[in-house]
Amino acid sequence: MKRLALLSMLVSSTALATPAREEFAYGVELAPLSTQPFHRYPLPDSVLRMLVTRELTDLCVFDADGAPRAHAVVWPDAPVAAASEQAVPVFPLEISRDTEGVEVKIERDLAGQILRTLSQPLPDAKVRAYLLDAHALAGPLHGLTLSLANVPENVMLDVRLEASQDLVSFAPLTRATLAQLTHAGASLTRNFIELPATSPAYLRISFDSSAITLEKVSARIQPAAPSLPQQSIELDAMPGESDATAKQEFRFLVPYGLRATRYSVLLPSGTQLVQGGLFGADAEDAPLLALDRQLYRTPASTYPLVESRVRVLELRVDDAGGGVRAGAPRLRVDYLAPSVLFAGDGKPPFTLAYGSARARCTPLAGDTLNVEAPATASVRAVRTRPLGSSKLLTQHEDPGASLRVYGLWAALLVAVGVLGVIARRLLRSV
Repeated sequence: MKRLALLSMLVSSTALATPAREEFAYGVELAPLSTQPFHRYPLPDSVLRMLVTRELTDLCVFDADGAPRAHAVVWPDAPVAAASEQAVPVFPLEISRDTEGVEVKIERDLAGQILRTLSQPLPDAKVRAYLLDAHALAGPLHGLTLSLANVPENVMLDVRLEASQDLVSFAPLTRATLAQLTHAGASLTRNFIELPATSPAYLRISFDSSAITLEKVSARIQPAAPSLPQQSIELDAMPGESDATAKQEFRFLVPYGLRATRYSVLLPSGTQLVQGGLFGADAEDAPLLALDRQLYRTPASTYPLVESRVRVLELRVDDAGGGVRAGAPRLRVDYLAPSVLFAGDGKPPFTLAYGSARARCTPLAGDTLNVEAPATASVRAVRTRPLGSSKLLTQHEDPGASLRVYGLWAALLVAVGVLGVIARRLLRSV
């Protein structure tokens, strides 16, 4: 049994062994900029172009002694802009349920800001109404917080909200119920009106009450989130067996790890204007799906792409107008670049080894190290050097690898044989 246990441990350790640095084609020597538990290194396109696995498993981090370091591959998180509260100018109005015959004058400056409102007094008015000047808000409006005065206990108030861009016509926006309730020592207060993102210039708020008044209003603003820093890469059309220019179909291979967000078509010299469509797939053998259709011109414009890890892009140019006349267009892709996070508990300098069709180095889950990892690069690339051979980027027969595979199978067969012998002895002893 002891021999069987040792043999099983040997087989397991052989199967799960981490590859050596020399099993990768290239390496980037990384010098830490500070001493900390984890380091971040944004992957440049020179590394991404050499990766040959979709899961980015031909990336591995080693310390100066050649010991592997725990690592994860992560992409930048979309920033979320914090909501803010902004005061909204409030102007009372005298109106009735039937506003016919009620004269309201509104004075505004050249920018459209309300200076004051004048309305005919209505001594029997049972409706409170107010104009809100929202045209100066710095961002889309997501809600209003109302501060009311003269509110009795245990009241629920139906509030109507209308929007206008010109103070001439108002369109219904929403209705909400505000509440101030107390019972058995507990209280419930609701003074917030939630809104879908909207950008009206003016608002009119009204409710049925002869006593409750609106003192002030604050608007909840959700500004647009800042855009993520992006990289760009230019791709050449893949050479094909047939004349791509004659077919007006140009295929581009996108490096693994890129999350494409925008693209531009760089037309060759002599071609100023073409019409066509862009197709894409997430694998080289997957069917192509239509992504976009545009009128491409020189100078090139940038067009959005749904953020994806597309592997193949194909530009199909229409014959109308003569198409691409000479040469092949190039494709410029803007993308979100991943970073490698790795534990800094080894001996520096570290080496990021990459590019191998056979070696595999499984990364950890992205959120495992991201908790304590720095937000920006914490290492400096000293130099890039070959580790193994560029032939490691493609599959080829390796006699040494075959011997290792045969040895592993032999060890597995021996383990199965030992298990059979033990099983027979156990059956005889029963």
